Amino acid sequence: METLILGHNPLFGIHHGSQKEGNLKAMRFNSAEKIIAFLEKANSFGVNKMMLSTHPKAFEMLNQLKKQSLKDGLTFYPMIPYMQKYIQKANDGGVFGLIKEIVKSSGMWSGFSSLKNAALGTITSNAEKLIKSALEIELTVFQEFNCDRVFLHNSLTDLALGFNTPAPITIFKDYIEDKLELKSGFGTLNLPFALERFASWGLKGECFLAPFNSLSHQMNPNLERNLESLLDYPDNRVFAMSTLASGLLKPAKAFEFLSGIENIESVVVGMSTENHIKNTVSEFERFLK
Repeated sequence: METLILGHNPLFGIHHGSQKEGNLKAMRFNSAEKIIAFLEKANSFGVNKMMLSTHPKAFEMLNQLKKQSLKDGLTFYPMIPYMQKYIQKANDGGVFGLIKEIVKSSGMWSGFSSLKNAALGTITSNAEKLIKSALEIELTVFQEFNCDRVFLHNSLTDLALGFNTPAPITIFKDYIEDKLELKSGFGTLNLPFALERFASWGLKGECFLAPFNSLSHQMNPNLERNLESLLDYPDNRVFAMSTLASGLLKPAKAFEFLSGIENIESVVVGMSTENHIKNTVSEFERFLK
């Protein structure tokens, strides 16, 4: 347990335990300026790393942040894609319309402009090109920022696991590590299944973003199996999320539990007030390895 990472959910009005709490936080952080002010406050307490999806609010916030000196002291861990955006586009224009928009928007990063002139039929028949194009679009907003590890959203990781299809995983991994020269990671809501499936695909020593807390909140199938799986596959590392179990656990209790798990490398915590930052940082430092 080496690194404390700020989670993005509270800043975007997301709360898995209470819609009311989510709405309250959405009102508190109803502008990019307020989110950036909170990042400044977190940075002043030494929290300078942030897990960040490509939520619409993230685009607005990053576009303003890139003009400020604060950006140079922050490190982001992008989690892509923001699935709700793609679901909405598919609902509005159908799957074909979604693919067409991805292709139309591609070529935004240098070195990938050839897609702009490719026929749509060729793209749709080539899953690798389509996935890389979507990744390119998603990551454009992070071009001017320090990024450490890019995580594939748990919905896509778990979909690939369920269909026993390694191609999306390996395409993502190769693109992030070889083309962008960043580290890759994989979100999942079922870590034991992910570890087993990745091993069967010959993928070892990977990094996973997964729920971990003493209440087994959001952990599938249960806490005990998750702990056992880390012993079964000890060469893998975990970025623990849902660490406070949607507010059911205090930082002291949460970190005491997490500090005893060898494979946990980093801890992601959603914070939304100065007092919460102070308390979280203080308790984290007590158990820092």
